[in-house]
Amino acid sequence: MLLYNEIAEQLIDVLSAHFSNGFCLNSPIETARFRAFAAEKSVDVSALTDHELQSSIEACGIACEGKVYQGKRILIC
Repeated sequence: MLLYNEIAEQLIDVLSAHFSNGFCLNSPIETARFRAFAAEKSVDVSALTDHELQSSIEACGIACEGKVYQGKRILIC
């Protein structure tokens, strides 16, 4: 999924700040947590379905064994 740099940076910020142990893909609870943290940072993800949001998060990190991790901020989404 191709993301605009600004949106990708915002998703990376949330992922880095709140999911240091990884974001569980296909988890409704984890997706709801991500949405709540995004709202706290004024990141609007309300227009995205859960599947679109999870795909976007996956595009901004490294997927491994059902989780997405964000390491250094050198990834370009």
